Amino acid sequence: MQNPYEMESRSGVGSFVAFVLVFGGCLAFLVWSVLRIATGSTAATEALTADGGGMPASTTVAPVSGEDTEAVVAFGQEGLEAIEAETGAEYATAYFMIRPDTQTVDLGIEDPDIPGEQKVLDYTWRNGQVEGPDRASVPLVEFVNLNELDWEALPGLIDQARVLYDSASPDTLVNPRGLTWVEVESGLPFTEGTVIRVRFDGGEAHSGGWVEYAIDGTLLGVQPAQ
Repeated sequence: MQNPYEMESRSGVGSFVAFVLVFGGCLAFLVWSVLRIATGSTAATEALTADGGGMPASTTVAPVSGEDTEAVVAFGQEGLEAIEAETGAEYATAYFMIRPDTQTVDLGIEDPDIPGEQKVLDYTWRNGQVEGPDRASVPLVEFVNLNELDWEALPGLIDQARVLYDSASPDTLVNPRGLTWVEVESGLPFTEGTVIRVRFDGGEAHSGGWVEYAIDGTLLGVQPAQ
């Protein structure tokens, strides 16, 4: 006759082995499931990023230096094209600004929903993305025809403006930041028609100034730092 204590011992060992096998199987299944989900999620993310759907890769634009006038103008053209593509059509333009100081391009257009009401919508191109529109605080005074702007001559005008501004400003400027923005606008005070205003920083102790040209490049005036 078999010893009952021996039978109980063998039964306990068998139960323990069965428990280990079941527990190990469950653990293996859990690990496999987690890896499968992670792999599938990664593959889906890569697929979405590759075709531009759902999770587009972020767009970055290299910072532009105010000292490199050709790069400033190219920066402005790129921003203008992006904003025009966003609006889907060409509207009456109120103003156009290239701003190395904030690394942005601004375009103000007449609100197409309420034409003739002197309401301006402002679009900003920043780091490769179009922001807006926002209601501009300034009323629409006159329209700007950007087709009259000579893009090829604009870098030369900016360089000339820098020389004129520096020669007319005090020698005591402290840490001026140089070119802050280039603006094309109509209806500015003390001006007639569309002007190109090239603005420069005045540093820590002075207010900035600007140099103005007519849209055809004719020099209109110099406002030195004060």
